[in-house]
Amino acid sequence: MTSELRVPSLDLPSSNLSSELSTEYPGLFIEVDDAQVTTEGRVEQARSPSVVALPAMESEFAGQYRTTFADLPNLADPGVVAKLGELSAMAVGGRLENYTGIVLGNPAVKDALGQIDQNLPGLNDPDARARVRSLVSDAVLATSLVPSREQDFRDNSKLSFGSVRDRKTVQPLSVDKLQQVLSDIAVNVMAGRDPFDVAGSTVQGIDYRPDLPLPQKMALLGLTNLTADARGALQNDELFQTLLRNPTALTDSLFGATGHDEQRFMSTCVAAATNTEVRGKVPTVAGLLMVGNGVIERVEQQLDTTPIELLGKKDRPFGRTIREMAQKRVDDAKTVFQQIKTKAKALAEADVSTPAVREQWAELSTQWGRTMQKLAAVTTLNPADGHPLPVLTKKVLPGAWKLSVPAALPLAFDRPLRRTTVIRQIPFRDAVSQHLAPNPREESKDELWDEPEVPLTRNLQNEDELTDFWTQVQSGTGIRLTTLRHQWLLKAAEVGGKPMFVLSDPTKSYFDYLSPDDFVKWAKNTKPDTGRSVFDNLAIMVPSKPTLPSIDIDIDIDNTVEQTLMVDGAEQDVGRRHDRTSPTDSAGLRSMFNAGGSHPAPPMSRSGSNLSSVLDSDDSAVGSDSDLGRPEWVAPDSGTNPAEDPFLRDEAAGLSYKLRSVDAAEGQVVYYRDIFKQEAEERLDTVRSSVSPMANAVDAVLTSDTAQADKLKNLIVIEKTRRQMAATADTRSPVWDDLTARLDQELQMSEAMAHVALPEWYRTSDELTDKVLDELDRLDAAHIATEDAQLLLAAATELRDTRKLTVSQEVASLRDQLRPEEFAWLAAKAMITVPPEVANPATTRHEAQHQAVLMLQNKDVVSKLLNAGVRVVILPKITPLTALPEFSHLAGTNTSDGRRWDDQKAAMTGRTVAVHEDHISQLPHEIAHAIHEHGLNETHQIDVGTHFSQRLNQPDAPWPGNYAKTDKYESFAQLSATYVGANTGHVTNNSTLWAKKKWPEMLPLLKDVYGTNPRAIHNHKQPADITPFNAATGQNTPSKSSRHAPAKISLPTPPTSTSTTIAAVATMRSASTNNDDSDKQATTTTPSQPTNAISTAVRASTMSTGTRGGAHR
Repeated sequence: MTSELRVPSLDLPSSNLSSELSTEYPGLFIEVDDAQVTTEGRVEQARSPSVVALPAMESEFAGQYRTTFADLPNLADPGVVAKLGELSAMAVGGRLENYTGIVLGNPAVKDALGQIDQNLPGLNDPDARARVRSLVSDAVLATSLVPSREQDFRDNSKLSFGSVRDRKTVQPLSVDKLQQVLSDIAVNVMAGRDPFDVAGSTVQGIDYRPDLPLPQKMALLGLTNLTADARGALQNDELFQTLLRNPTALTDSLFGATGHDEQRFMSTCVAAATNTEVRGKVPTVAGLLMVGNGVIERVEQQLDTTPIELLGKKDRPFGRTIREMAQKRVDDAKTVFQQIKTKAKALAEADVSTPAVREQWAELSTQWGRTMQKLAAVTTLNPADGHPLPVLTKKVLPGAWKLSVPAALPLAFDRPLRRTTVIRQIPFRDAVSQHLAPNPREESKDELWDEPEVPLTRNLQNEDELTDFWTQVQSGTGIRLTTLRHQWLLKAAEVGGKPMFVLSDPTKSYFDYLSPDDFVKWAKNTKPDTGRSVFDNLAIMVPSKPTLPSIDIDIDIDNTVEQTLMVDGAEQDVGRRHDRTSPTDSAGLRSMFNAGGSHPAPPMSRSGSNLSSVLDSDDSAVGSDSDLGRPEWVAPDSGTNPAEDPFLRDEAAGLSYKLRSVDAAEGQVVYYRDIFKQEAEERLDTVRSSVSPMANAVDAVLTSDTAQADKLKNLIVIEKTRRQMAATADTRSPVWDDLTARLDQELQMSEAMAHVALPEWYRTSDELTDKVLDELDRLDAAHIATEDAQLLLAAATELRDTRKLTVSQEVASLRDQLRPEEFAWLAAKAMITVPPEVANPATTRHEAQHQAVLMLQNKDVVSKLLNAGVRVVILPKITPLTALPEFSHLAGTNTSDGRRWDDQKAAMTGRTVAVHEDHISQLPHEIAHAIHEHGLNETHQIDVGTHFSQRLNQPDAPWPGNYAKTDKYESFAQLSATYVGANTGHVTNNSTLWAKKKWPEMLPLLKDVYGTNPRAIHNHKQPADITPFNAATGQNTPSKSSRHAPAKISLPTPPTSTSTTIAAVATMRSASTNNDDSDKQATTTTPSQPTNAISTAVRASTMSTGTRGGAHR
């Protein structure tokens, strides 16, 4: 280990270096020490820098900033050198860490900066433009150059009691958060909106002003890690306001709030790791106190809602009750937090910085962390699984967990089960995160908390994988590593220009710094797991919605094609995005193609801000990436139970992700084909009708491929450049130089085109007034939007086809290597989604899979279903079918025979099968519909229709049920259910034998699709990954093999139907919920009104592969 390595200084000019010096020596660095501090403790001025040329420093911030912003005149900050001095002054006693290349070399960051620069002039409010410009420049600076401070202290973890070094950094934005913030600002600016006023924006409500000192700006940038409500609450907090008024104290508070949190008790590693993560996000001790008070509120809610009989139990024999114990924790926490606030306010008002004062700031965070760990043990007082409440055992020797074990042994006989119980991760993280925004790669803050884990070393097999892993870790605020009894938080940093892993082990008092090789050795020895998503490079989520500008507002439409076309690495499906992509390949704008309302894709599986299709999440346990084809994988022999095979489970999970990815990509194609293009054309017509005749005349020439068009473009650029020069006050700035060079170039081009005659109606450049130029900009943006629609459609189509090919290849590979029963179980696992809102998710999934495999025994048919993207959703019984976006347009309507669609229990649309949890027995019927439409070859389809017609002409012919007489689709579905013994509500006509005797003409087809003895596939015991249902408790009883809980899924609610540009017409058939011998026959029903097209058309009407526009059954 290399825990005593010093973080190297970054070569940057200090505050007393002129811009000329920084230009001449872009590879300089300074080390800021306490000599800068006066006897009163206030920072005066950075000392003269030590000018040292370091190797390979061509990409230093000053030089690379100028390079990056040379083409961004609206964002370029001429005062950046002065800010570098302020930043250096913040690192008193420390240094600046260099991440310039990572930040400014990130394509997503560059793309977002280009979008903002291009559209920033469209903001009408000059103050808003100034605030955006300042925040963007400061955010790039704060993420590129990170002030750090180090301190030596005793290391008690070894008997030698040596010295180690603690490191604290002020990094308000991770690279991921920077991408998210910039992309979010870009979306709003291109729509003409002030991002500080947009609900849900990453900077909503932040009182950011260009004239603030840099420490205040750093604190305000940190607010982007909080929810919008928390930002407002913290900005109005008395202590936070005091800190903002005292920049010296604010700087020390920013440092003091960060760093490593040591577990103060023997079993609080989870809480300490969580605290470390929070300390890396929340600015100042005032923010930590806000988070802590949120945890107190959560515990008080537990005290109010937990049954009295549980609270009345004894915490210790003959002692206090659980209620008294939890209440004391709350009271103690309130007391400590008030003491921290009082002390912090006194330190802030003194506004001095000395080593002793910095120690006091750090001690406040230590007190906060210890209190949070005590609260963590009572964040859930009534666990559903009977998990005992932890009893905390104090760690006697700080920094030395192992050395503290002997001192804790006498307590092992006092409530031993509870004393060895660890803190529950999910309840504590949920309580802590009430005021925190989701991580940039999460749609919801708890999306990945209980995701399946994979062995870390499995994904660190070579140098490329290790490099990808370091990059992924460095871009965020840290990842969790876990074993059965311990948890770490892992970060990544550059030390001495080399990548290092920064490991926060809660048993210690400091971070461990490990080289990549040392980290791999540590991982092999420790064998930790981590979340699967760590290796999947999920897309950055952009909260703001990129709606097209309304036609009555003069705002440019997004006219940058390159940014929106970077979709090769884009992950398209909602919830979990599991295709491997480079973390820097347009990462900030990959989310432009996600289906959660991000730019500029439609909310494909949403209708309303929180409506989410359960198709977009997965509830199955996920293991490692596919091992198929690797030498070490051996196909199971004939004695293996495919329902239990972990390989099949893992492959099914991966295939399920890819199926949703194809589904989402198809939605993009529909959106750009049927919605985006039409809206862009309507926008162009509207702009044309609102501008002056001169603007329309010029535009008509500009859109022609003529020499006149080139000359007019040249004249327009000249006029715009002259106006920009007139508005530029500083004639010595790089911006002025760029404008001058541009004007000279355009004037030379004008001379070269002097022979080109202009149109007769064009007399002089004076006609190109500001109004006309603005109108031409609007027309140009509208033209580009229509072109973008075609380009985006082509890109989305290519992506969809690529993903479909990937799925097809994987399906083919699995088909060739698996036996039919194995392939059936894999397909059932991949196709079925069961949300946790279902009463008994694991038991329901078990039953659904057992019903589904009856229908999935022909590998050719199954391959076709998987390639078509057929999905099965099991709904809670209280949730109407029409709550799914795929069925939402039928809400409030009736079937052709008068039944309410809201009351139907099973149906199919296009590629989606939906069945209520209490009607799982109807699943074979619905899957048969999917097989009819997507799995049968042409010959079989003709046979089905022919045999149905012949039966109708035989008055006494036997039917599997009256419902089968409806049409050939219902006939095939009910006969199929009969053949496999799943014809609900029937006794005699519910077997393979009955189908053989009564429908001999269909027997060859049925045997081909479902096998000779379809129910033989059930000759296996219950799969091991199923959690048994305990009838006594009404809960799933965790089995020893069930390590991971199902992923949480947001259950949809019925949308409000609105008129749109598309009328989604979807015909549906419903499987009868009554005895099929009844006289009721479901027929086709067609909605009479246009419906919410974005979710309905994408998922139901347009995406159907059949000829009936998404017929539902």
